[in-house]
Amino acid sequence: MKHIIIGTAGHIDHGKTALTLALTGKDTDRLKEEKARGITIENGYANLLLNDEMTASIIDVPGHEKFVKNMIAGASGIDIVLLCIAADEGIMPQTKEHLDILTLLDIRKGIIVLTKSDLVSKEWLSEMKDEVKSSVFDTFLKDAPIICVSSKTKEGIDELKNAIVREIEETDGKRRDRPFRLPVDRIFTVKGFGTVVTGTLVDGCVRAGDDAIVYPTGKIVRIREVQNHDKTIERGEAGMRLALNLAGVEKSEIERGYTVCFPDSMIMTKCMDVRVKITDSADYLVLHNSRLHFYHGAQEAVCKIRLLENDELGPGDEAYAQLLFEKEVAVRNGDLFVLRFFSPVITIGGGTILDASAKKHSRNRKEVINRMEHLSDETPGERLLALIAAQKKSLWDVKTLADTENISVSDMTEKLKELYEAGDIIFPDADGFDANKKFTAKTLMEEIYNDIEDALGKYHKENPLKEGMNQAELRKSMSPEGKADCDRILVYFEKDGRIKISGAEVALGGFEVVLSEEQEDLKRRIIEFYENAGVKSPDDKVVEEEFAGEAKDYSMIALKLRRDGVLVSLSEKNAVLKKYEQQTLDKFKELSKIKDEVTLAELKEAMDFSRKYAQLYLEYWDKTAVTRRIGDAHILRVKDKEE
Repeated sequence: MKHIIIGTAGHIDHGKTALTLALTGKDTDRLKEEKARGITIENGYANLLLNDEMTASIIDVPGHEKFVKNMIAGASGIDIVLLCIAADEGIMPQTKEHLDILTLLDIRKGIIVLTKSDLVSKEWLSEMKDEVKSSVFDTFLKDAPIICVSSKTKEGIDELKNAIVREIEETDGKRRDRPFRLPVDRIFTVKGFGTVVTGTLVDGCVRAGDDAIVYPTGKIVRIREVQNHDKTIERGEAGMRLALNLAGVEKSEIERGYTVCFPDSMIMTKCMDVRVKITDSADYLVLHNSRLHFYHGAQEAVCKIRLLENDELGPGDEAYAQLLFEKEVAVRNGDLFVLRFFSPVITIGGGTILDASAKKHSRNRKEVINRMEHLSDETPGERLLALIAAQKKSLWDVKTLADTENISVSDMTEKLKELYEAGDIIFPDADGFDANKKFTAKTLMEEIYNDIEDALGKYHKENPLKEGMNQAELRKSMSPEGKADCDRILVYFEKDGRIKISGAEVALGGFEVVLSEEQEDLKRRIIEFYENAGVKSPDDKVVEEEFAGEAKDYSMIALKLRRDGVLVSLSEKNAVLKKYEQQTLDKFKELSKIKDEVTLAELKEAMDFSRKYAQLYLEYWDKTAVTRRIGDAHILRVKDKEE
C-alpha cells in the first residue's frame, strides 16, 4: 500500500483549515488560542480516506508570517502540496514565501486550490486562474491542476479528491528500505502508557519492540506501541503519520525537533559542507559569516554561514558553503534544509547537505571547491568516491555509508560493486569485492602509502642498521586512527610488496640493512666475543663495556644479530650464539632419554657451568614452549619427545 503525506500551504485566512475539514471531516485547530483567534498556530493533522490501495495524511500548516517555522516543520515531510489561494484575494506574501519554501524542500507534486470560490463570480474565477498560472509558470507547479472549491458549499471537493488520487498514483512516495527516521513534532504523556511522540515517518519502517535512539541526546529507547491516526498498527511505514509510545525516556527529555531513529543511523555534527541556493525573491544579501536560522525536519538551530568562494550572495545565487553550529544537530547526507535570516526572521534560501562530517575548510581553495563539485555531482559514483576519499580517519563499512547517504544497504552494495569493478575502491583485507569487509578509495590508499613511504624512508635514513620501524610508531603517521584499520592497510601493502612486515616492525619493500666495512668488522668482533664465551652466556653490560667506544653501531648490530637468529636472547640481559643454545638443548635431550625429568642441577653438571647459566637456559626453553616445568624438574614437550 502507498502512504502519502499531503500538506496545505498558503497565506493566512486563505481557507487551508476549512479545506482540510471539508476533505476529512476533522477540524485540525485543536488549541484554545487557535479557536479564540481564528488562526492556525500549530500544524494540524488529519486522515484522508481515499481507497484500499493508498492512505494519505493531511498536514494543515499555519499561514501567519509569525509561524513560518511551524510551516517548515510540517512541509518537510510532505509529498504533495495543496497550495491554497483565496479566490477573492489572489496571491499574497505568505503564498510566495510558502512556495519558496516548498521549492527549497524539493516538493515536486502539487495541486493549486482556489478556495472560497462561492464568494466570487465565474468571470472573476477565470481571471484568477490566469493570474495564478502566470505567477507559478517558473515553479514546480507550472503544470499543476487548478481546482476551484468552496469548503462551505462543498462545491469542487469531490473533483479535488479525484485530483489527489491521480497525483498519488503518479507519486513514488517515501523509501521504506532506509533506516527509519521520525522527526518529532509533538511530545506528550498518556496516563498508564508514558511518553508519546508524534511525527511523519520520513524513512523506513518501525515496529513495536524495536530499539531506537533519540537524537541529539543519544538516549536509548524501546518502541512500546505504534499508532497511525489513533489506531494501533503492527508496523509503521514511511509516509505515515505516527505516534510512538516510548519506553525508557521521560517527556522532559525530548523536545520538538529531536529525531527518533535506529541507533547509528544519523550524523551528529557542528560543521557541514552544503550547496546553498538563495531565493529569487530574497530582499537582503547573505554575507560571509552571517548568522542564520537553520530548519531541517522539525528542528531549528542557529548557525553561521562560511561562503567558500564569495563574500556575499544575492537573489538567485547558488554557492558552496559551510554551516557552523553552536550546538550539534542530527542529519544525514543529502538532506534538504531551509535558511532564514537571524534578524529579521525571513526566508532567504536553503540547500542540500553534501557532507555532514566536514572539517572547517580554508576559503578560495581550488581543491576544496573541486571536492564540493564531486559531492554535489548527480552521478552517484562521483559523489560516493568524493565522500569515501574524504574519510581519512577510518575505513568505511557498507552499512555506515548507506546510513550516511540515506539509501538502503542493498542499493549501496550495488553502487560499491560498480566502483570496485571500475577500480575506484579497494577492500584491503579481501581478495575481491566483499560487502562484509571494510573499504576505501584507491586514491586515498595511494595518499596513505605516500605517508607510509615518507615515514619509513625517513626512519631508514636515520636508522640504517635497524630492520624496520615499530608498527605502533608508524601508525601515528597514518591518517586512519584505529589500530584495526591501520593493520588492514599495512597487510594490503605487504601483499603487493611495497612494504615488508617482520613481527612488530615494518620496512619498505626494497630496504635491506647494508653494513659498511667498519660495521662488518665490528659485527665479526661481536660474534667472536660470543664465540669465546661459548655456552656461558655473557651479561649484556659486559659486552657493551667491551665495545663502549662503538656504542651506537654496537647496539644496532647486536639487535640485527638477534633478529637474524645469529644470537639467541636467553633473557632481557643475556644472549648466546644460536649454535651454543642448540648444543645445550641437545645435551638436555640426551639427558631426557635417560630420565624424562631433568633438574637444574643435572643440566648444570652435564654442561659443566654454573647454576646461573642452567637457570637461564631452562627458563628460556620453558618460555618458548620447548620444555615444561614440573616441580623442580623440567621435561620436553610431547611433540619434541616424539621427534
